[in-house]
Amino acid sequence: MISAIADLHLRDDTPISRKDSYYTTMLGKLDFCLRQAPTMLVAGDFFHSARSSMRLLSDVIYLIREAGTEVIVIPGQHDLPGHNLSLVHHSGLGVLAEAGVVRLMLDEPKQIRIHLESKPVFYKIKIWPVPFGQEVVIPKEKSEIPDILLIHKLIFLNKQEVFPGIENPDICIDFMKKYPQFDLIISGDNHNQFFIKENNKRTLLINTGSMMRQKIDQKDHRPAIALIDENLNVAIKAIPIEQDVWKEVSVEPVVDNSLVRFFVDELKKLDAAEGVNKLNSSERIKAVLAQLDLHPEVKQLIYDSIEVVKI
Repeated sequence: MISAIADLHLRDDTPISRKDSYYTTMLGKLDFCLRQAPTMLVAGDFFHSARSSMRLLSDVIYLIREAGTEVIVIPGQHDLPGHNLSLVHHSGLGVLAEAGVVRLMLDEPKQIRIHLESKPVFYKIKIWPVPFGQEVVIPKEKSEIPDILLIHKLIFLNKQEVFPGIENPDICIDFMKKYPQFDLIISGDNHNQFFIKENNKRTLLINTGSMMRQKIDQKDHRPAIALIDENLNVAIKAIPIEQDVWKEVSVEPVVDNSLVRFFVDELKKLDAAEGVNKLNSSERIKAVLAQLDLHPEVKQLIYDSIEVVKI
């Protein structure tokens, strides 16, 4: 038996709409998920921020070691400094990998052995990892063991779910037809939950949604973890939730998007300019930031957060 989940978004601050002890609640849910199967697959966004606190890292390492679970994870954008996969080892997820409590999969498919709790034997599966921003590698030929695609990509249940600003969205039925070589697809990034079956029989795509309800618009969301047996039969197990955790937020923060629009427009101009290939991403960002009237400490925070050259 293996379990599958995505979008844990582990964090040590409390979302604005929650009034409970969010950190304690979150760790309790993580512990619950870790104890559902000897191996847990995580389809990205393990952390809410690439820069996790020592407190959070310490508690997560403790829970994984206590549970004795093999955790196999691909990075989502929230796990990556500046959304840059090459910097994953400078992140909280990279620390967990170095500590030996998670197996971080980035590009090459790997065959793994899964222990059957009820029998003194193993069975094998092949995991094809697709971290955030990467392309799917298609198996050249079908193997004798199950091929499972573990991907962090925004896939929608249907066209009605697509929100404005998304060009050429991936709809799950079309996505499955595009990659029939895989026996099972486990996706993350979409916090809504859906499970697609073949003629109401075998499950072909799992999107568990987020482990936590971070915003009040998720009050009706019922977090779940998928349990998968050696024949790829999938059972959905609800993650216990707490009642009366919401508080009304009378005033939502007002965000001035004018600077963001200016920043994006200027980057586009640099992309179109002659000689842009001579500038790396750090230099391009510095060139745009230099035009903004920002406090030096604010600029320094921006550089630190995206791992570019400091002023």
